[in-house]
Amino acid sequence: MNFLKYSAIIPSLIAACLTLYSLLVFKQESSWSLIIINFAGTFIGHNAIAQFSLFSKGVQSRRMQWQISNRWILVSLSTVLLIPIIIYSKNLNTQQILNYSLLGFIILLYEKSICQFNLRSISFLKPLVVSYLWVMTCVGSVYFTAKGLNIIVLLEAFCTLIPLCLFYDIRDHDYDKDQNLDTLVHKFGLERILSASIRVYIISLLIRMTFLDFSSLWYLYVIEIFLFLKLSKTIKPEKSDLKYLILVDSFIIFKLLFVLVASI
Repeated sequence: MNFLKYSAIIPSLIAACLTLYSLLVFKQESSWSLIIINFAGTFIGHNAIAQFSLFSKGVQSRRMQWQISNRWILVSLSTVLLIPIIIYSKNLNTQQILNYSLLGFIILLYEKSICQFNLRSISFLKPLVVSYLWVMTCVGSVYFTAKGLNIIVLLEAFCTLIPLCLFYDIRDHDYDKDQNLDTLVHKFGLERILSASIRVYIISLLIRMTFLDFSSLWYLYVIEIFLFLKLSKTIKPEKSDLKYLILVDSFIIFKLLFVLVASI
């Protein structure tokens, strides 16, 4: 169970699903190479950030303690997953390579790693950086496969990811406070952030309706907003990693249902 919670295997699977969603939305031929690269890259990126954080934080959470105990397992798995990235990278075009390179550079700067400066320490920036990493990994990598693709899909993905990232800021409220890290939750309060998250998520659904027809998929839109509103009532500062991985991140997978149903 701890492996599921702390190894980044669940976020990696979700990244693969979001990549598949992007391929289907953009009507690209199914590309296992991008799905595999994004799965492997998400696992490596999450664990790289986790390892960097071990050297920059004084207080050790359960996650950090598990990662210290299993460091060599995570490093070994990450090394193995570098192999398919190297193999399939020959299929990438110049824009995709530049995009992945920028994402890798951002990961290096997210925690104190190659220098004392780190993006995570900049007040209020964390949800924007995390959203950017997710969107440009899973949607941007597909967006750059051909010219003339709809940038609205990128905007919709940002509006979906930012509220979910804010939920994680709410979860980490107490821990971030102990680390003297200012977040939007500390600045505006729990209720205002929850309200803003709901509004932004509704905007993401409205944007999605411009490229995934509401008239034929209306029931999925209704189910999604109902579940999101129910979830928002349960969000609070706590230590339940598995709850967030299963409940919060599942909304990323829910997007895949739209294109799967639409293709039937």
